[in-house]
Amino acid sequence: MPFQHSQRNPHHPKILLVSLICVWLAGCSGAKSTATRQLTVTPDPTISASSAAPTVAPTIPVISSSTVKSPLSATSGLVVLSLGDGLYTHLFLFDPATAASTRLTANDWDDEDPALSPDGSKMAFSSNRNGEWDIYILDLHSGDVRRLTQSKTYDGSPCWSPDGQYLIYQTLDGQNLDLVVQAVNDASAAPIQLTANAGDNFDPSWSPDGHTIAFITNRDGQSEVWLANLQSVDNRFTQLMSTDQTQYRYPRWSPDGSMLAWCRQDSESSIEVLSPSQSNSLPHKVGLGCQPVWSADGTSILATLDQPNTHYLVGYRLADGSLLLAPTQMAAQVQSIDWASASQSLYISNYANLQTLPTPTALFTPTLSLPAASDGRQGVVALKNVTVPQPYLADSTDEAFIALRQGIGQKSGWDFLASLEEAYLPLTSSDAPAITQDWLYTGRAIDVNTVPIDAGWMAVSREDFSGQTYWRVWIKCLDQSGACGQPMLTAPWNFSSRFDSDPVAYENGGKLAAIPAGYWLDFTEFAGRYGWERVPSQADWRYYYPGILFNQFVYAQGLDWQQAMLQLYPASALTSLSTNK
Repeated sequence: MPFQHSQRNPHHPKILLVSLICVWLAGCSGAKSTATRQLTVTPDPTISASSAAPTVAPTIPVISSSTVKSPLSATSGLVVLSLGDGLYTHLFLFDPATAASTRLTANDWDDEDPALSPDGSKMAFSSNRNGEWDIYILDLHSGDVRRLTQSKTYDGSPCWSPDGQYLIYQTLDGQNLDLVVQAVNDASAAPIQLTANAGDNFDPSWSPDGHTIAFITNRDGQSEVWLANLQSVDNRFTQLMSTDQTQYRYPRWSPDGSMLAWCRQDSESSIEVLSPSQSNSLPHKVGLGCQPVWSADGTSILATLDQPNTHYLVGYRLADGSLLLAPTQMAAQVQSIDWASASQSLYISNYANLQTLPTPTALFTPTLSLPAASDGRQGVVALKNVTVPQPYLADSTDEAFIALRQGIGQKSGWDFLASLEEAYLPLTSSDAPAITQDWLYTGRAIDVNTVPIDAGWMAVSREDFSGQTYWRVWIKCLDQSGACGQPMLTAPWNFSSRFDSDPVAYENGGKLAAIPAGYWLDFTEFAGRYGWERVPSQADWRYYYPGILFNQFVYAQGLDWQQAMLQLYPASALTSLSTNK
């Protein structure tokens, strides 16, 4: 039984696949046809890159404090993190004791992976400011920024050696990620390659004694925790942790080197801690979250805690697993994080106090173009230059879609949202059976087209939260030179495997697949900056494909489904819809 991607129309003829991909991807064919619309990132002049960007309250990381007062104090140090901020990813300084934040970068490029030097005087980070991802070093005393690497491919995730003389980072070597060591103060020194020809190797962490690198590798087909002994040439690499159908990320050494924390991703994302030097030691679960970073005294861990459409920082005490920092909501998903000790924080705190950076231009302004009815209900408006059966969205939603379309087109290089599987569904339309409370009726939802999956230009990864399944959508960059996106480090979900005579995959609705090569953008994260949220799969998604809903995004603005429906329809219409369903 062949696997089909379309939710409401389960058949994609090959000719449709080819024609749509040619529309989306520049350079697919040199022949021109009056029947095939050529790719333009922003075909509608009203959303062209040259025109003024629509605006909404900007995605600045205003961080809301928890109602529970944090036990952290000024002696706990500061956190440096990167967040999606408008069209780009920028660096911020966050004080976990007060929930105050200070912008560190605000330019028209992406800055990520902050890593403070052992003495706190410098910060290494990755940036694509020169057209490809390289490692840079910021002198926090002088403010000077120095480019350390100048490769034509991706370099990222720098980590300092304990003496501050070297950085280890991940680099794209051909089709795979490898780990490279680079001297910081000797520009003429050739980089030293630590891994080669063994899958993807990433997320390096240098032990405090300088002898060992912990990292993640998928050389055996899934993401595992490995160690590299720098004092050994023979038998240098050893596997530390591996579990079937489980992904591991972000190993981090404790300050004294006795323990290693990491993120375990299976039915949920959780922080585990292990003592590698103790034989037969088993990992201990600390709490929910990912991207663990240690306190200077090694007694606590801060971590990111992502929920389906909201994002937090959380802190745990190792002794009893109690909360050191109650979940503190962030305005966007934290891309990377480092926790500076009190002494390390002095330089970056002084540097931050001298910054007067502007807030990035707002993304769009919601505007009602139709007069409201006497009872306050709204209408739907037409979408221009969008291929979709019903090219309409609610009057409160169209600007959010236009801005997202322009933004993802600018970032990815191709007009991903030029063709949709579905948008607004009138009450008279026939929806897929057994889809409860479908947001498409509200005019506040879109189903992105899934045809790019068949062509390898779209991937979907699975995430579970409190027993509900959600999905993350990735799209491939048109420019694969490194100017756009990053290598994908999350294993995608293979829905088709349930038809491969694998009973486990059939029962699970699929299984993890190999990480695809190339440069990718996290569409789900990017859409969240514009207020577009994902929805959970229905409970029967493993057997009922339309119930997966992996490609549906909703501009809810805090409304539930019924509230959103009542903005368009009287209550009697909802009763009728429920009866007909």
